[in-house]
Amino acid sequence: VVSRISLASVHEIAFGVSNYKKIGKDVIHGPDEVICIDSLLKLAQFAELTDTINRPFVLLLDEFNSLIMHTLNPLPNMSQKRFVIYDVLVKLLRKATIVIGLDADISRGTLQFIKDISGLPLTLYLNTFVKKRDIPVNFWRSLPEIRNDLLQKMLAGEKVFVVSDDKETYLKSI
Repeated sequence: VVSRISLASVHEIAFGVSNYKKIGKDVIHGPDEVICIDSLLKLAQFAELTDTINRPFVLLLDEFNSLIMHTLNPLPNMSQKRFVIYDVLVKLLRKATIVIGLDADISRGTLQFIKDISGLPLTLYLNTFVKKRDIPVNFWRSLPEIRNDLLQKMLAGEKVFVVSDDKETYLKSI
């Protein structure tokens, strides 16, 4: 379960699971897919069927703290879905063999909430990774600035890695 569509695409590739956006509407969604928190309604059928599923599964909650806060806070987008999504999340937490929550910042309240509803013992692993070197990241504010900077870097023989959140618009613009 992830918080953003772009993160679902990353997990699809990294873990070799189905992306809920690419599954047909008439398919019963299940544990072998990545799904956004707002779309857990699609797993409502699965959550009701969990008693008949006899195989273990891992529930991975990426951006764990954000997911729980998103579910519990009165955001307009979630207002009509909140109770169903909460119910599905609780059922999944209780049925999963292993629950893994990932986040750079996890609050005590989130940990206690998960412990209370899942009944699972919690183990907290702290990532002690220390960055060995700084890698510069550039943010451009205009298309001419992007074009000029990319051209200068290419002419200088530098390698460039560019990321955009909108492939079609970006490619047409550049």
